[in-house]
Amino acid sequence: MQVSSHSRDYDVLLSYRGQDTRRTLVGHLYTALQQLGISTYLDIDDHVSSSEVIEQSEIAVIVFSKNYADSLRCLDQLAYIMKCREERGQTNLSVFYDVDPSEVIDQGRKYKEAFQIRELENEKIVESWRKSLTDAACISGWQVDCQPFDGQESRCIEEIVDTISRKLHPVLSSSNEDLILTEIHTQDQKSSSSQPVRASSSHSWDYDAISFRGE
Repeated sequence: MQVSSHSRDYDVLLSYRGQDTRRTLVGHLYTALQQLGISTYLDIDDHVSSSEVIEQSEIAVIVFSKNYADSLRCLDQLAYIMKCREERGQTNLSVFYDVDPSEVIDQGRKYKEAFQIRELENEKIVESWRKSLTDAACISGWQVDCQPFDGQESRCIEEIVDTISRKLHPVLSSSNEDLILTEIHTQDQKSSSSQPVRASSSHSWDYDAISFRGE
């Protein structure tokens, strides 16, 4: 089935597992994008068709986390995102929140557990989900191995917002962007004063040696 032609009502779609990231990276990323005037779909209105919203979005940001594959909605959404990437050239960005990219690519650990039961129910559709996960996880992206309040998450958000802004609006005023990102830093610093911190790292990575700005 071919993807239908729709006007693009959203600049960005966020695909994520709510219980893992809604109150951390995804919530903060959504706020930063909205404050820059970037129309972003957060996937909280269950009555809205996922396929329609995906088609209407310029960029899809896929936030993988430990429990992403537990959600049938996430898996179906991801499969359609990859279809739109192939058929209409939709831009996709990947983020790995507290999960190793290899775990998503190879469907190991929690991802393996999520598929073991479902393979008995419908092996064909599980294979399509596996392919979508592998393909999406090989897209250039960011890995965030951190707790929400250690400062690494906010730096990752800065990089994601910068990448999206430049793709959507190459001449976006840097002063406006800097103002929003300063607010993110301030919020993160306030949170850190009352939360435990552990050493960790955040870095962008690239399996296929293609940079975002070179796509």
